[in-house]
Amino acid sequence: MKNDKLVICSCVYDHTAYDLYWKDFELPFTYMCDVTKDVEFDSGGINYTEEEIRSEMFFDGDIPERHPWKHQGRNIIWFYAFFRMGLFYLKHPGFNNYWFMDNDVKIEQPEQFIKAFEDNDADFLAYYVFKEKTVQSQPLIPNIDDNTTSKDWWFQRYPSPGDIMHDDVTEHFGSFFPIVRFSNKFMNGLLTETRMGYTGYSEGWVPTMVNKLGGKLDTIFNNKGTSDHFDHKQVKVTHKNINIDWSWL
Repeated sequence: MKNDKLVICSCVYDHTAYDLYWKDFELPFTYMCDVTKDVEFDSGGINYTEEEIRSEMFFDGDIPERHPWKHQGRNIIWFYAFFRMGLFYLKHPGFNNYWFMDNDVKIEQPEQFIKAFEDNDADFLAYYVFKEKTVQSQPLIPNIDDNTTSKDWWFQRYPSPGDIMHDDVTEHFGSFFPIVRFSNKFMNGLLTETRMGYTGYSEGWVPTMVNKLGGKLDTIFNNKGTSDHFDHKQVKVTHKNINIDWSWL
């Protein structure tokens, strides 16, 4: 993995169940576990709370009340998923790239998966990255289209009130976050923006801000539900035991 870091993101209520998979994983990783509901729980990795997230991100707000992605029972760690990633970067700032995977992801042939991106110079990539229909920049990123479930609806929900970006942002991107990778430079850049008060629903805010800041975007899977980087029939990737194809978006 050269000088890359793999982080598995979990929380108290499901950590033990998914650990049965990760304890036999072929690649080295560090757990990052939300222990807000049980501060005595020890994942064996980095354990953090919502209070620590708020402190380190200089954030005293909440999920915007009228935001379309505000769901009952979900806290800021879900909505602002980048916050926990920024916290990890603060603790370990010396890696070239940072992979974050949800603990309900499964990858067959993980060494081949990671190796497929060793020479990829994208500053941000995710399970899926896509862009609004009118956006022409970032040629590696497909435009959202009518073959997705959400169609134009995704970008009717993002950006919404409470997604705070620079006033001159006109190009909007979305993503699917179970697997993401950041370059060190743009991890630092996004963290700086976050601590300055620019925040938003991470699956839209992150790729939109990386583009705004001049970074390069790429996507693990394309708009055919296959990959331009590896043989998806050999290197199988699932989320919650589901093969997430383009139409799912």
